[in-house]
Amino acid sequence: MEFAYQFQGRSLGGSAVSGLTFGPDALRARAKLQRAGYTVHQIRLDLPASLRTLLSPAISIADLIRVYDFCAGARQAGSAPPEMLPIAAELVFDARLRQALESMALMIHETGVDFSEAARQTGVFPVRDVEVIRAMEQAGNLAEALSALAADHRRTEERRTVFRRMMMGPVALLAVFYCLTYGALGFILPTTAEAFLRNFGSDLPAFADGVYRMAIWYRAHLPWMTALHLALGIGAIAFVRSALARRLVLSFKLPYDIAERADLAMMWSSYRLLYRAGMSKDKQAKALQRMATLEANRTRARRFASYSQTQSEYVAAERAQFPKYVSNALKAGQGGSIPEHLEKMVAEQINIVNTKASLLATLVNVGSTLGGALLVFVFVAITLLPGLLATLTHL
Repeated sequence: MEFAYQFQGRSLGGSAVSGLTFGPDALRARAKLQRAGYTVHQIRLDLPASLRTLLSPAISIADLIRVYDFCAGARQAGSAPPEMLPIAAELVFDARLRQALESMALMIHETGVDFSEAARQTGVFPVRDVEVIRAMEQAGNLAEALSALAADHRRTEERRTVFRRMMMGPVALLAVFYCLTYGALGFILPTTAEAFLRNFGSDLPAFADGVYRMAIWYRAHLPWMTALHLALGIGAIAFVRSALARRLVLSFKLPYDIAERADLAMMWSSYRLLYRAGMSKDKQAKALQRMATLEANRTRARRFASYSQTQSEYVAAERAQFPKYVSNALKAGQGGSIPEHLEKMVAEQINIVNTKASLLATLVNVGSTLGGALLVFVFVAITLLPGLLATLTHL
């Protein structure tokens, strides 16, 4: 986990600087600034910014897309990075990204490092983006790199938006059930329970008697039960955001297929840009490893890096056990048009991902409807059924 720190100091060129930096602790946050050439006079924890970082550890992809689009256009219009980066910083809401852009502008202006190196030193930009920007910048195609990265991130963000919307129904349903269960056990049922137990006593059906006594016990220990209820809610949220939950979801075939195809599309889209920039085969293969997010694809990329040293790209992809559509695209491009065939393959995979995501959304909606019916039954069983059974028994 990283915390946010406010700092004041001077840049390598002597300019006064201040803003936010991030690190696991103050010493490492200071060390990060010093590696970037800053002299740090003061650094202190920024608690509100740290809490925002805890809730959202990654930078805003929407802001990153906006920055890439603007910088690509500005670069095509002839603007230099020190001129366009401060303007780009005004277009974003993410404090980390804004600070990174301002630092990049100052670093490039004072030290003359290139765009990619300045981006790398901020520690904010995705590793994959830095790799692509470095290769394309050296080939004189910085604007093309930024534009392509913006397009890739836009597709990813659109897919994430679909998944977020897809999960809103189930999450809202569970949240309502969570609150209603607390209200029923803590406030509604105990009053009803006291009346039925007082009037019918041991003549109550076993189910009704058990539910009512549990409700009375729950209210008698309400402070502890409230703390437990809150802890369960917080634990559920933490679990949903954890790597374990991600692994659990990816254990199902359809979500895994979507994630795998999306990851491969991003990897080979970046590889296409590196190939077009003229990066050596060895460096391309190593960069491909750093771009993978799924462990299976990372393993394939490591094998590809090993095999591609002595064999052609498509043979290396086959031996590395990449899906057939990857090796077919590389094989079709052996005549010198690998980037074009990879671009076509990536577009096809994105279409497949979108189709499968729509299918998954349909399945989740059906599941949430059935789950909602089940939760309604459980709530009725807890709140209304005991009283109904007790009444019918004594008619």
